[in-house]
Amino acid sequence: HPDWKPHFEKNFPEFKRRGHVHDVQFKIKHKDGHYLDILFEGCIGYDPDDRFKQAYCGFQDITERKQAEEALRESEEKYRFLYDNAMVGIGISDSTGKILAANKTMCKITGYTSEELSRVRLVETYINPENRKEIIEKLKKDGKVENYELQLYNKNKEKYWVNLSTKPISFENQEAILTTVIDITERKQAEGSLWESEAKYRAVLEQSADNIFLVDLETKKILESNVSLRNLLGYSADEMKKLTIYDFVARPKDEIKK
Repeated sequence: HPDWKPHFEKNFPEFKRRGHVHDVQFKIKHKDGHYLDILFEGCIGYDPDDRFKQAYCGFQDITERKQAEEALRESEEKYRFLYDNAMVGIGISDSTGKILAANKTMCKITGYTSEELSRVRLVETYINPENRKEIIEKLKKDGKVENYELQLYNKNKEKYWVNLSTKPISFENQEAILTTVIDITERKQAEGSLWESEAKYRAVLEQSADNIFLVDLETKKILESNVSLRNLLGYSADEMKKLTIYDFVARPKDEIKK
């Protein structure tokens, strides 16, 4: 191969001086024009006067091995790209809870750098220790955990919500745990705000002295009613939800529909 010619010419004198070489890799040209990856071993033969006579060379074709190594390298680069740029946090830990690896999103979610995470024990991040026990038990029982929602502490000891999934894997020749997390703090906050809003609405509805009810415009079924109306009509809340507006409004259906 043209790229290897200068290297060969430069190092052949050293080969002669040392008398042998082992595990030297380079390319040679096949008869049909394509190149082969070769593992070269050689030794020098000398005449009776200890002068260079000839070189004994052995070639081993390692083309397939080199192709496999290149394919593996490209595959690892692709997975590394996906790992580093994933929209979810990805972490790998050992059986003791020591974090072995974490991607950029995991660092962003937790507030730690990758180096800092390597010194963090997972048990330290749980707000409720029972969550960790449940996850470990489910992992042992089912072999995986999916979509488990819990609160954790970040680096600044602030609480945040995550949707967590985890399963066992083999990592660097040891048993490990692969964990993915999605930060759902904003969703939980929105749900909390909605619940508070609904609670306020229900409090106003129930405490109002006016007779109030909500009705489905299509079916005319009663959806909600307050205490004042139920006391007036003598129905319980559950009984009201089984009624339609036709059941207690003393007017013809045709007029009500209008």
